[in-house]
Amino acid sequence: MIAPTDQQGLEQLRNASIKPAERWQREAVAKVTPAESRVGPLTCPATEKLYSGTELEPGEAGLVPPELDEDGPWLTPAVKWGTRPGSRSHQTEFFGPILSVMKAKDLDDAIGIVNSTGFGLTSGLQSLDTREQTHWTERIEAGNLYINRTTTGAIVQRQPFSGLKKSAIGAGTKAGGPNYVLQLLTLEETAPPIDGALDEDSPWLTATQGWIGHKQPIH
Repeated sequence: MIAPTDQQGLEQLRNASIKPAERWQREAVAKVTPAESRVGPLTCPATEKLYSGTELEPGEAGLVPPELDEDGPWLTPAVKWGTRPGSRSHQTEFFGPILSVMKAKDLDDAIGIVNSTGFGLTSGLQSLDTREQTHWTERIEAGNLYINRTTTGAIVQRQPFSGLKKSAIGAGTKAGGPNYVLQLLTLEETAPPIDGALDEDSPWLTATQGWIGHKQPIH
């Protein structure tokens, strides 16, 4: 998240966004079955990368400290203020509810900060100025752009969902794509593929290479 640099703007943002987040942090994290739940458990056990995202780097302040339940997959939303360009928080996808707030001089500076990462899945802008909206959409490097709304909630098979740079992995593996379900399966190759190349660890390829390696020349 890129915030304005003036002190008044920072205080307004803090009062409007951070204070409600403190209440939300205490009430929202729970199992997905209660209707009041806003954040469910992590999809997998917390990794070292996610743990590192909860730590403060030089210049950062923890406006909403995270709470991590080491006995279960629960991590409350965290907000870090003062993240610097090029830092780990700026350049890393933590895959957890961690918001790092950075400061920009103007819109072009903010666009440069965003585009300097190696990723480009989703980006959002809050502005009522149509000139800023056009300027931003023409220069931002992301596959999914949102203006004056949340940057989550893409509807499967109703809108495209893919990114740029390291976030571009092909539409076939995205939600709703033909290969998305494969990541939920454990597959075993029992016959040669009808077409296309064999996998390097394919038993059919291994057997063929072994046969070629032991084949005696004809005299």
